[in-house]
Amino acid sequence: MVYKVDDFSSKNIYLYNQELNTWQIIAGYNDVKERFISTSLLGQGQSIILAVFADYQAHDGIASYYNQSRYKAFNYKNGNFAASRDYPKGTKLKVTRLKTGKSIIVTVNDYGPELKTNRLIDLDTYAFKQLGSLGAGLIYVKVEPYDQSK
Repeated sequence: MVYKVDDFSSKNIYLYNQELNTWQIIAGYNDVKERFISTSLLGQGQSIILAVFADYQAHDGIASYYNQSRYKAFNYKNGNFAASRDYPKGTKLKVTRLKTGKSIIVTVNDYGPELKTNRLIDLDTYAFKQLGSLGAGLIYVKVEPYDQSK
């Protein structure tokens, strides 16, 4: 499904359950660059209703990495840390790689990346390597506040 909204809100595919009269989220892949979200539905012998809804509590976009340990003032080395423009220092975030569904929890300890880069978040190299190889350079992620009570 193609969507036209060009914001950083996270997009998900929902299936309408006619028996329960509710929308249920289903697994899908959001190709942020192409603004296209897809899923695989096997064994559907009946007509179904699908929709794409935005989640404004979460954001989809590009993550990059940088080596925070080289900044002596930070005193952070090899940890699950991140730089964010959208969340204050100390905030815990769940970062999920859109391609694989793999998630990590990071703590915001820096401000960035610069707006002109069009990146959503900068991860410490240690955190980035848990989601992808450094050779990738940039990966597409979903970023959302981490609720420790869940």
